[in-house]
Amino acid sequence: MNVGDLMSTQLITIEPEQDLGVVLALMHEFDIHSLPVVERATGRLVGIISARDVRLAIDSPFSSPDDEQAANHLESVYVGEVMSTSLVVIGPGATVGDAARRMLSHKVNGLPVVQMDNIGNTRLIGLITTSDLLRYLADLEGDKPVEG
Repeated sequence: MNVGDLMSTQLITIEPEQDLGVVLALMHEFDIHSLPVVERATGRLVGIISARDVRLAIDSPFSSPDDEQAANHLESVYVGEVMSTSLVVIGPGATVGDAARRMLSHKVNGLPVVQMDNIGNTRLIGLITTSDLLRYLADLEGDKPVEG
């Protein structure tokens, strides 16, 4: 089984010019912990931002997202300033085992799935997560597919 067979293609992404308030709202709305960062003009994957990145961007470790001061601060910090740019990615033709090994070795819970376009840009085409891998494993062991 290849990554391309399991990856999610309905993605929620963010742009480097958006503020962390938008990031936090999307993470809460969709119950996710990271977002791929994509350039609007080219669709090129340029980074990833995690809930941890957002927490570190708040001045006080004791602030909460409900705190008005923290919320104002988040709106003044942009994704491009705090996103991770050293990306761990995978191609759609890689095996599920390759994805699992890469996630384990880099201690990440998901991998952006990318392809090179005809001008050499790394374009985001999907995302594979530990949940996708566990669902696949459960399907192999059971007699009916796992919902979710």
